[in-house]
This record gives sequence, structure tokens and C-alpha cells, in this order.
Amino acid sequence: MNESSMNDEAIKDFHVIVKIKNNQLVERRESYGASVSQMAEDIGVSYSCYLAYENMKSDPYSRANGEWKDTASKIAGFFGVTPSEL
Repeated sequence: MNESSMNDEAIKDFHVIVKIKNNQLVERRESYGASVSQMAEDIGVSYSCYLAYENMKSDPYSRANGEWKDTASKIAGFFGVTPSEL
């Protein structure tokens, strides 16, 4: 067995998952002292919607009308900042 095939076999032993989060939201939520579900409730948005923003799975900007989405504005307003600051 050559070195290349040994490396290929070693690589198959790993499954890598990379999670990207919006650090601004995570830090603000943690400073507020809330869980994701509590934060969503206090802001007045659904858990899944808030989590999608924190996990960067939802785009806060609507390219269709060139404006921030209502949810993004609501989250930013709760923290007293503009959506672009998040």
C-alpha cells in the first residue's frame, strides 16, 4: 500500500462538521442571559426563525425589494442597533 492510499483510508475515518454562527447575535444573547428559545420569545419571533439568523441560515436582507427583512429589523431593534450592525 502506498502513502497516498493510506492517507485516503485515514481520511475516511473522519466526518467534519463546520458550524458558522453570527457572533454578534450569539454574544448579545449570551450577555442578555437567555437561551435561544427565551431570546426568540422575548423578541417576539419564532424559535426557528431566530435560530436561522443566529446560525446564518437566513439572509436578513431582501434582494427583491432592497430592504432589511422585518424579522431582521425586529431583532436589531430589540438590541437597539440597526440590522447592518448585526
